[in-house]
Amino acid sequence: IRVDAPTTGVFLVIGNFHMLYGDGVESRIRYRSPTRLPMSILIDEAVDYPEAEREAYFKHVKYGNIADYVILKD
Repeated sequence: IRVDAPTTGVFLVIGNFHMLYGDGVESRIRYRSPTRLPMSILIDEAVDYPEAEREAYFKHVKYGNIADYVILKD
């Protein structure tokens, strides 16, 4: 990410392990470019998360939201 080009958008595709709960790559971008506001989108299989357990998984008590946006596909 180029700090000297603040109006340029960047699209980065990474595995979910590297961005869950705002950690990993996302936290490094915030640290290195505090004026940038990264946004995370998790795309996953709906069958992996029973409906009764989704809220607890997507909003962890200690770590907060798993991502800014969650897209579940069938």
